Amino acid sequence: MSQVKKKNILILSYFFPPCNKVGGRRWAKFGKYLKQKGHEVHVLKVELPVNGICPWEKDVTTYKEKIISIPYKEHRPYYKVNKSPKHLTGKINYRLSLYKEKLFPESIKGDRNDISRLYGTSLHQSASDLIKKNNIDTMITTGGPFHWCFESIQLKKKYPHVKFIVDLRDFWTGGENYISLAPSDKQAEDLKEKECIEHADHIITPAERIATFLRKKYTSHTKKISVIPHAYDAEEIPSVTQKRSDSELITFAYGGVLYENMEDGILKLIALLKSILNKGKNIRLDIYSFNRSYESMFEKEGVKDFVHYHQPIPPSDLFKKFKETDLLLQLRGGRSYEEHFKSTKFYELIALRRPILYFGPEGDVSDFLVKEKLGFSGNKPTEELCSALMKNKEINTIPLKDFSVSDYEFSKVTDDLLTLMN
Repeated sequence: MSQVKKKNILILSYFFPPCNKVGGRRWAKFGKYLKQKGHEVHVLKVELPVNGICPWEKDVTTYKEKIISIPYKEHRPYYKVNKSPKHLTGKINYRLSLYKEKLFPESIKGDRNDISRLYGTSLHQSASDLIKKNNIDTMITTGGPFHWCFESIQLKKKYPHVKFIVDLRDFWTGGENYISLAPSDKQAEDLKEKECIEHADHIITPAERIATFLRKKYTSHTKKISVIPHAYDAEEIPSVTQKRSDSELITFAYGGVLYENMEDGILKLIALLKSILNKGKNIRLDIYSFNRSYESMFEKEGVKDFVHYHQPIPPSDLFKKFKETDLLLQLRGGRSYEEHFKSTKFYELIALRRPILYFGPEGDVSDFLVKEKLGFSGNKPTEELCSALMKNKEINTIPLKDFSVSDYEFSKVTDDLLTLMN
């Protein structure tokens, strides 16, 4: 994108490495490629407590000195954080906090439960300092959390010359969390979202469904709403030749968080594993995750010995193992419309050119895999699915070799993002 002059970009991201929450991965990657393309990248984030390794922390090394942190502020009630206080002051605070929660129960949601609600003043001050010090010409804020976006947009009023982009990774209004709010809280969120849409120069989202929803809701602003999808990092995809495993062994692998509400998909996976075993084949399932969720289900159904849990490993190492695996799992729990959202992980699996096996509610993800002949839906009848997978191991027609995934490579998607900055 040589036609795009050098930009001084400020990314406002509540989640960001070394925090390993997935919300920070998208902009850690964009920061990496914006920097590679010759632009200055500054980041303002919250100094969140770190728990475990961050697989994409290496992506921020080239601009690490430009990452500024706002001190973390505890948003949870005292009694939830300090369950067994030892000292008198702590015990008093515990009781006061508990009584306050009873008077104002959490069923009244809205802004009170937005984890970014406490950062307005510190966000404004720190961002203003960075804008003036570094001659920032482009700001990008990403949510959720969504109050973070609302507070960020106030900066546009103070610095109207700065181009402002709002990235909505999830539904703000219209999503499951919004639907469960009280009417007064819905109205408050509607007003905050509306202000962001009206004052931002561009609204981007990785999901076509979110873009469609926003275009229908804000008909006078449709031209500023664009889809900038999630993407895979080509530098992490190994070029090693795929190995064909033993014909008598069918291997599966999954990498990532094992979320709640995946029980239905896990049961269908277990039924499939049993069916393969009954046909005289061997199986192996490797799970790379921070947690060992659903282990008891594998044990109860008698397949625990074939399932191996591992701690997460660096993406490049994980992808090498995936390249040698027969079937790569996509597990979705069906919350927050995730059966429709094509995540970074989704495109990474496609780029590995291995068959993808989806377990979760039917939606855009499963439809895309089947239509483009990239994988299989686990919602097929078990015996039919088992036969299809065993046949594909022999003839190797899925994934379709002609499918072009290059449109979802981070370098290309970053170019699309840069066109909005002109």
